[in-house]
Amino acid sequence: MGSKTKKVPKASSKVNKEATHYHHGDLRQACLEGALKFIEQGEPNFSLRDLARKIGVSHQAPYHHFKSLGELLAGLAEAGYSEFANKLLEARSKAKGRALPAMGLAYTRFAYEKPHHYRLMFLDARVRIGEHAGLGAEAERSFSELLKGVEHDYKSQRLSRAQILSKAAAVWSFTHGLSCLLLDGRLDICGLKAPLSQKDFDGLSPV
Repeated sequence: MGSKTKKVPKASSKVNKEATHYHHGDLRQACLEGALKFIEQGEPNFSLRDLARKIGVSHQAPYHHFKSLGELLAGLAEAGYSEFANKLLEARSKAKGRALPAMGLAYTRFAYEKPHHYRLMFLDARVRIGEHAGLGAEAERSFSELLKGVEHDYKSQRLSRAQILSKAAAVWSFTHGLSCLLLDGRLDICGLKAPLSQKDFDGLSPV
C-alpha cells in the first residue's frame, strides 16, 4: 500500500498572537497549527475561543471547520497518525532483511521527535478514536503496518492470523512502552540509553 499524505502541523508554524487573515482553505490548517502550538507551550487546556484569539480570527471562525475542541484535537491526532503510519511504512519498505527492528526504531524516533503530538495521539483522554472516522482509519493504518512487519519477519513460521495479531500487539506494546520511558527519561530502568539504535529492537523478530 502506498503512503497517504496528509498535511501535518509543523512546530515552526507562523501562527502567533498577531492578527492574521486566512483564506477559507488555510483556516483549518491554521487552527491545527495553533492547537499544536498551545500543546507544545504547555497549555493543553485551551478553548476554541483562545485558539481564535491566538491566530487572529473571529471567535466563530474555528467552528467553520471544527464543531468542538474534541473534533479539533481529533483532527490534530489524525494528522499525527498519518505521518506515523508513513514512517512505519517507510521503515518496513527500506529494511534490509528483518523489518521489525527498523520499524521499532522508527516508532520510538517519531515519539522522540514529536513528543507533544505523540502524547496527544496515545495518552490524551480527550482524543476518542472510535468517534472520528478519519482518525480511526489512520490509527488502523498504523497497526496494519506493524501487522505487515510481523507477517514479513515471521513468514517462515507459518503463523495463524490469530498468532500474527498477537505478535503485532506485543510489538506495539513493547515499542509504545519503550517510547513512554524514553519521553519520561526513564530508559535506565531497562538498562538502555538514548539515543536508541536498531539493535535495541533485535528481539522483536527471530534472527
